[in-house]
Amino acid sequence: MPAFPAEDIWLEIPDLNLCFGLSHPDGPTDSQGWFTFSGSPGMGGWNDPASSPPYARVLVVGNILFDETGQLISPTIVANSPDINADLTVNLIDLSLFSADFFGSYSFRSDFYWDGEINLIDLATMAVLMGDTCP
Repeated sequence: MPAFPAEDIWLEIPDLNLCFGLSHPDGPTDSQGWFTFSGSPGMGGWNDPASSPPYARVLVVGNILFDETGQLISPTIVANSPDINADLTVNLIDLSLFSADFFGSYSFRSDFYWDGEINLIDLATMAVLMGDTCP
């Protein structure tokens, strides 16, 4: 549908809590009904690609979107956030979870640099974003 409003199209990603208004496409559908998502949505939480497929769902007016062959449109989106517990605020709860990973065994949820280890780069990311909330 051409000129379909962006606010009626959104992403849902299991295990992630997207900030209100930041999960919509870049604009309304074009003259052929296409739309795009770009940039990074604001969100809290994390999903681990090693434990379950991190598939997203695209919804249009609350209905899951399928392609012309009837296949579910389900882009793969992998993410982690310093807001580890997904309450949309980076706070001491998240720091406690991060600390357990920093001093314990590896967990993807605290590897913000995505280099396969939890180290000072990840700690710096946590420190810089401490206190942040969704806009």
